[in-house]
Amino acid sequence: MDKWYSDSIEVAHVKIVGTSLENDPERDKERVRIKYQVIEQFKGDDSETGHVYEGLHNCALGVRTGAKYIFYIREHRLISRCGGSQMIYDWTDKGKLILEQLRDKELNKGQQRTAKPVT
Repeated sequence: MDKWYSDSIEVAHVKIVGTSLENDPERDKERVRIKYQVIEQFKGDDSETGHVYEGLHNCALGVRTGAKYIFYIREHRLISRCGGSQMIYDWTDKGKLILEQLRDKELNKGQQRTAKPVT
């Protein structure tokens, strides 16, 4: 988690609100544009919504609209399973532990933020 956190420009707990397939002009391939609502921001810009991109490759998460994830967002707003991003069931013990660890990292950096309600 430490490497994923330090390598990311943003880290957030999000809910997916939509996806679309589009062309990737830099790679001459297709990619998925993922729109999300921020539940809790741990690193980076504090915004309520945003978007990221995911390629169609082995490290793809295969995101689902309505599901919740921890996104480790890298340069060019890319996410991947290999870069630490993952679906999270935030009501489980494992999910609660992941969120607690991220909150501790955030507090240690002096960037305390509050969680936003998600509908």
